[in-house]
Amino acid sequence: MKPKKQTPIKKKNTATISKSPSVKPEWLLLLILVLTVFAYSNSFNHEILNFDDNEYFANYPEVINFNFANIKAYFSNYYVLMYQPIPILTFALTYKFFGLTPVPHHVINLFFHLLNIVLVYIFAKKLTEKREIGLIAALLFAVHPMNVEAVSWISARSSSIFAFFYLASLIFYISYLKMGCKTKHLLLTILFFVLSLFSKAHAVTLPVVLVIIDIFLKRKFDKKIILDKIPFFILSLIFGIIAISDKGTTSNIMGQLEKYSIFDNFFLLSYSLSFYLYRLFIPSHLCAVYVYPVKTDGMLPLEYYAAPFFLILLIFIIYKYRKTKKFILFGSLFFLAIISLTLQIIPSRLFIVTDRYTYLPYIGLFIILGYFYNTIEKPFVKNIFTVAIIITGLIFSLITWERNKVWANDVTLTSDIINKNPEVPYIARAFGIRANYNFNRLQKPNEALKDYNTAILLDPSERITYFNRGILKNKLQDYKGVIEDLEKANSLGLRNAQLNNYLGAAYYNTGDYNKAINNFKIAIEIKPDYVEAYNNLGATLGAQNKIEESTYYIEKALQIEPENAESHRNRGIIYVKRNDYSNACTHFLKAKQLGSTTVDDIIKLYCK
Repeated sequence: MKPKKQTPIKKKNTATISKSPSVKPEWLLLLILVLTVFAYSNSFNHEILNFDDNEYFANYPEVINFNFANIKAYFSNYYVLMYQPIPILTFALTYKFFGLTPVPHHVINLFFHLLNIVLVYIFAKKLTEKREIGLIAALLFAVHPMNVEAVSWISARSSSIFAFFYLASLIFYISYLKMGCKTKHLLLTILFFVLSLFSKAHAVTLPVVLVIIDIFLKRKFDKKIILDKIPFFILSLIFGIIAISDKGTTSNIMGQLEKYSIFDNFFLLSYSLSFYLYRLFIPSHLCAVYVYPVKTDGMLPLEYYAAPFFLILLIFIIYKYRKTKKFILFGSLFFLAIISLTLQIIPSRLFIVTDRYTYLPYIGLFIILGYFYNTIEKPFVKNIFTVAIIITGLIFSLITWERNKVWANDVTLTSDIINKNPEVPYIARAFGIRANYNFNRLQKPNEALKDYNTAILLDPSERITYFNRGILKNKLQDYKGVIEDLEKANSLGLRNAQLNNYLGAAYYNTGDYNKAINNFKIAIEIKPDYVEAYNNLGATLGAQNKIEESTYYIEKALQIEPENAESHRNRGIIYVKRNDYSNACTHFLKAKQLGSTTVDDIIKLYCK
């Protein structure tokens, strides 16, 4: 027997499309896109942040060396604890053509957000067959301040890319249901699902959302509905396993498990869900990091114990209107299905909630709001709500504009994090990043030292902070402090050629030549082409009148980098020790030509 052909879902006569607005929806959608560009335009010149952004380009050589061979690496490695090959591919291509110029990186982020706005409109309109709902959902999605992190932060590009393919998959699935269940639409649904999975692991929730759409559109439950979902659930399982297979990811996920009881977990979960629902309407006090609460006398803060009452009210509303107003059920389930992956069912990661996690889930709640608007029948009341929606869109745009400013550079971002969180170990990272910026970019060593001290106080186990403070102390000529910090970083397991080079220089300046020589040799062992370490080793041996050994290492430096000014200066000093002033003068003059500012007095003495 031939299987019965699946018939498309019929539209009910009562589900007529609302009257067309006086302005064509395409023009209204265009206005939303223009408003979005305005709201985010002040983010274009924001810097590449030391808050994950730099890691993609500093820690992964294949990202800054795009070629077809490295594409394989993008699809076989984890980046910043995530499996996200397609976003990494966009980073590599952007770097190839624009380097680290910030504007193109930010423009690409906004470009994907603009595409997603269009897809949100298409998805909501196609699902509900009401353009008003599509426009309201698109407007709120476009300028909601909770989305700033997903758009303005370069590192969060995976959020907008995975959402792009996710929404495209959902749109083709609705076409599949409404246009005769054609195989081509199902295949396109699978294709875009796979692309979404290659963008971010959060896409594994899509099969559940497909079931929710089936329920909303009253698809008949039969064998075919189950067969349709099998490839989706298999793909979700495969990519879910891939996502948690990285050891660093697993460690990150389980990071908070031992700090809270099962009783605490319930309130943490309730709070995280309540947080997202509250910020839907009042997006205030936003932050890039929300650390876990500090327990006082074994108790969580009061708001955590109040959160379940808010959820009970929400569950009651959903249950009461589950049959009469099914759009409430759909939007709520859509939101919960996608956000569930990031809710703290088990305390994990290093922060309890994150703004960017609402980027896709909020669409379900936006559709609910659009539906409520669509059910208003009285023209006067509808006009009032129309004005309210427009005002809300404008207010959200201004809040988004202001929120963008926080992401301008390392100081603005980390200061915001520090000011809005208690001083717990994870915040040490923010103090450390701000210290680096004050030291290296703003030339404010005293402010940097204060932040390094706070960072170490909060997290004494962070070896990089000791290393960075040691470098700062070197500039302040506190050589004993340099030795103390760099030896501590070394004892914590930091193996770094620069560390040993600076440590060797500090020992040299305190008169301990043997330890200086030992550290310079370790630096060279770690990094055999480290010219500065060869120079320092040669100079230290020269200070001990070990002329032959000194000559050997300085010549090695010149072999690696023939145009190194410091090497020529040191070579000249060796010739002086040999009373060969002619050759010494040749090297001093070469060092001067190469930009050395420390040979002027020497030239006056030996180059007459």
